[in-house]
Amino acid sequence: MSDDNLKEIITRQLLEEMGEIKDLKQIRMRNVFDRNWRVDIFCYYDDPTLMSSVVRPARIKYSYFIRVNESGNIIKSDPEIGEEQEDYRPKKLPTKSQF
Repeated sequence: MSDDNLKEIITRQLLEEMGEIKDLKQIRMRNVFDRNWRVDIFCYYDDPTLMSSVVRPARIKYSYFIRVNESGNIIKSDPEIGEEQEDYRPKKLPTKSQF
């Protein structure tokens, strides 16, 4: 089975497992070796320091190392599917008075 076919199968399973992903920008994945995949899910976030109407920033909100079987079914995920990256939330920038 080609990597493109596996990407479609893995994406479908992720979306079924996670349900609606708020502010989804894109799902990016690649086959690292054998049937082990790195999957990064990018989501938009609000940044008051940017002109969000012009540029809408995105970060990796979910990141998984996934193992699939020959049919493309997910058999293992680290971390578990649905778990957010701990450092996803944008950090607040210091104000002028804090310098």
